[in-house]
Amino acid sequence: MTFSVIMAAWNAGAHVGEALQSVLAQDHPLREVIVIDDGSTDDTWARVREVASGDARVQVMHRENGGFAAAANQALREVRGDWVVVADADDVQLSDRVSRLAATVLRHPEVTVCGGAVETFTDATRPGVTSTMPMEHDQIRAGLLFESTIFHPTVMYRADLMPSDRAVYDTGFRMAMDYDLWTRWAGHARFRNVPEVVTRYRWHDAQLTQSSLRSGRSDEERRRIWRRVLKEALGIQATDGELELHQAGAMWRAVWRPEALTRLDGWLHRIWQANRERRVLDGEALGMDLGRRWFWAFRHAQRLGTGELMRFWRSPLAWNRAVSLRSKLGLMRRIGRG
Repeated sequence: MTFSVIMAAWNAGAHVGEALQSVLAQDHPLREVIVIDDGSTDDTWARVREVASGDARVQVMHRENGGFAAAANQALREVRGDWVVVADADDVQLSDRVSRLAATVLRHPEVTVCGGAVETFTDATRPGVTSTMPMEHDQIRAGLLFESTIFHPTVMYRADLMPSDRAVYDTGFRMAMDYDLWTRWAGHARFRNVPEVVTRYRWHDAQLTQSSLRSGRSDEERRRIWRRVLKEALGIQATDGELELHQAGAMWRAVWRPEALTRLDGWLHRIWQANRERRVLDGEALGMDLGRRWFWAFRHAQRLGTGELMRFWRSPLAWNRAVSLRSKLGLMRRIGRG
């Protein structure tokens, strides 16, 4: 089993040196590290060349700016390893990232896409916040109806998943190309996440994630994915209004008004019923995912009364094991005090 790391970098001079050093310091052998400078106008090229100097594993290429997806696809065309390991140009990889994921896929040979947890940080000298994803394939796939359930900066995937032209990422996406990819691969790939942190994810003003969130492009791209996935997987031709409701359901901390909870109830049950008819997703995993979203909608809702509490319990989604009984009783006490 051999591993090829790809890294696409654009104006990442402030952090790419540290990012590349963390890749080269992996405690598992790497076949190659392919870095694409996507038309940077800062010192990215110089910093990469400086760190890579004398290391025969590293290939560095420069291209005109075309975006992450195009740069990553170019890197993928150079891959010779059995597995593709993704590394972002501003993150820090823990030294055992590759070895930990490699051990996981050896224990679970059916897995073709494997990721892990991240520690999000702003100050490299201080501990960050740990975020995890569902571990099992059925849970990951059910969650993909609403959001990306694999952290792209932590992922590695089998090279034989790639099409013959190696155009893995859709260049029509600037922000959600990873989410788009997982949903396109969901029918034939096998997913798994490890619960341990494997990547320190740097949060800073200059990163693509922040600029896309500010521009609203992230929301527009996710709506395109939701519309396709709901139609292809469940046969649901979602309206714009339903997609807005779906988007709110994907936001764990969305603030709900009581009158909107009725519409959410109807929408989640429509998804549940469509899957019962088509049997595309594991029923238990989907029920657990929908149950968590139903609970968190009430957890962050405004001005709830006894009527809303009864509405919560009338839904079958309130009765699965997605949320602990203790948390549900806490919700009841909060509503009772309100």
